[in-house]
Amino acid sequence: MGAIVALILAEPFPGCGPVGLALGVGAFIFGGWLVLFISALRSMGAARAGAVYAAAPFVGCIVSLVVFSSDEIQTGFWVALPLFLAGAFLIIQDQWSESSGC
Repeated sequence: MGAIVALILAEPFPGCGPVGLALGVGAFIFGGWLVLFISALRSMGAARAGAVYAAAPFVGCIVSLVVFSSDEIQTGFWVALPLFLAGAFLIIQDQWSESSGC
């Protein structure tokens, strides 16, 4: 896909070094994510693990707000934030109620 974009924009292709580095970092990150996700599936269950991993975009968004603090926060973020927090709260409450034997 990147090669098609480079051809359309008449940009030069990157060298083998940057491509290899990008592939290596991607494989390491994706492999690490997969190991952690399977571990979470085993210990938490599929629904909870999926909900926790669904939080990743919000964590990335918060980090980007800190790093790029000059950008304006869009309305969609403020709509999604309380919904995400409510869902996280319900998951945590559910997990505590099952572990306490209630």
